[in-house]
Amino acid sequence: MSAADAPREATAPVCYGPNVTAPAASLLTYPHIPVARTAQLLMDLMGTPV
Repeated sequence: MSAADAPREATAPVCYGPNVTAPAASLLTYPHIPVARTAQLLMDLMGTPV
């Protein structure tokens, strides 16, 4: 098994890419969906625990 080093900009314990952050930001800001509901939507639609 091999693994690469994390990119320098990945400084948080968990870093999501643009395929998760873009829809999350859109759901949180445009229709003002609460954080917990947005997290549940991402889990339901993408299988991504946030």
